Amino acid sequence: MSRLNPFDLPGPFLKGNIHTHSNLSDGTLPPDEVAARYRAAGYDFLSLTDHFLKAHDFPITDISHLATDDFTPIFGAELHAPRTEMSDLWHLVAVG
Repeated sequence: MSRLNPFDLPGPFLKGNIHTHSNLSDGTLPPDEVAARYRAAGYDFLSLTDHFLKAHDFPITDISHLATDDFTPIFGAELHAPRTEMSDLWHLVAVG
C-alpha cells in the first residue's frame, strides 16, 4: 500500500492555530497581542478559543477586526461538558 503525502500535492498550504487562549481565560496576553504575535510569526489564520466558563465570565473572544489579506481570524471558543467518570471536565474546541 502506498502512502499519500499531502505535501506532494499541488495547492497552497497555510500555517495556523485553532486552539489557543488569551487573558480572557487562562492565557497571559490580551487577545489583540496574541493575534499580533501569531501574525508576526507568519501564521495565516488563528482561532482564539478561550474557555467559555463562569470562572472566566463566559468570554466570547472576537478578533475579527484584525483580519487582513494575509491573516484570517476564525471565531471559536472552548466549550465544556459536565463531569464524567473519566474526567472532571471535558474540553470541546468549537471553531468557525
